[in-house]
Amino acid sequence: MAARGFHAGPIITAPDGYPATFYGFFWHYEVATPEEAQAAVEDPLDQDVDVIKIALEPGHPQDPWPVLSLEQVRAIVEAAHTHDTLVRAHIRQAAMLDVALNAGVDVIEHVPLPFCLGAELKQWLEEDSLHLADLPEFEAQLARMAEQGTVLVPTLDATTSIICDLPGLGPEEQQAATEFLLEIVHHFQELGGVVALGNDFGCPGVAEGMPIREMELLLAAGLTPMELIEGFTRHAAYACGHSDELGTLEPGKLADLIVLDGSPLHNIEAVNRVALVIRGGEIGYIPE
Repeated sequence: MAARGFHAGPIITAPDGYPATFYGFFWHYEVATPEEAQAAVEDPLDQDVDVIKIALEPGHPQDPWPVLSLEQVRAIVEAAHTHDTLVRAHIRQAAMLDVALNAGVDVIEHVPLPFCLGAELKQWLEEDSLHLADLPEFEAQLARMAEQGTVLVPTLDATTSIICDLPGLGPEEQQAATEFLLEIVHHFQELGGVVALGNDFGCPGVAEGMPIREMELLLAAGLTPMELIEGFTRHAAYACGHSDELGTLEPGKLADLIVLDGSPLHNIEAVNRVALVIRGGEIGYIPE
């Protein structure tokens, strides 16, 4: 009996935009107009995708990549919402947050940063600028995101792995950058923002199996154990477009359960001690 899987279909992006810049021309639709953007939603929906994924990745300021316009993103969101389907946006730079929020995007993937990872991070560290209190415009974006109910999937494990692989950063600088990431998530959660767990598995440095490191980082960011559990159940089900049937134990929903030997409220490592898996009300796995 296999685990449930959900898919988004090809990422919708601008011509020659991310992810073509990294992965070639296999993972995405390129759209140049709002009409093309709307049409790019219809095709994956005909193939029963669970969510629509878009990329808003501008690249390095000195060598920018094309990105979708506000009008194109609005067309995507309107088309998806007509079919009761969520739109999730890959965003690593806060400069693109306003486009997503103005268009009504439902989920933001990764922690948006007020700089480009790489040379700009090094400069911010040298200038001692990694302080959220000194970034009122960024704080306002986070507050608006929380107010609109836009879900954040921080992928802290993947982002910290990227930071640790950046050339020229020593251990203290890596720690400072990680603490800034945690501060952003903590502030967003304090504002009432919804955090869902996802670890961007496939990114170098992210281990397979239970996303323990992602859980540990979210706890370090200030989530309580119960908030963390909600993040990988209720909120994750919503981010995958299936909150109507998964994520909580309620009449009418699918009976998917993982029974643990221990309480994750007291020790998150308990999620690695699986005693029983029930899928759709049937026993799917009992460890030997």
